[in-house]
Amino acid sequence: ACPLGLHPSGMAERLRDAADSAALRTQVNECFLCGACSAVCPADIPLAQIFNEGKTWLARASGHCNR
Repeated sequence: ACPLGLHPSGMAERLRDAADSAALRTQVNECFLCGACSAVCPADIPLAQIFNEGKTWLARASGHCNR
């Protein structure tokens, strides 16, 4: 469902586990929060919301966010 070919379920799982890695950072940064994954998720998981929160978490973890 992802137009960028990302793997939303795996990304969400790694964010949930706080499994920070260069690969996760790249994937989360590539996501433009279109919501396509959320719209088709059979478990009705708000994936786009998780990725939005993940972007903030990763920015804070790397010191690029002052909030």
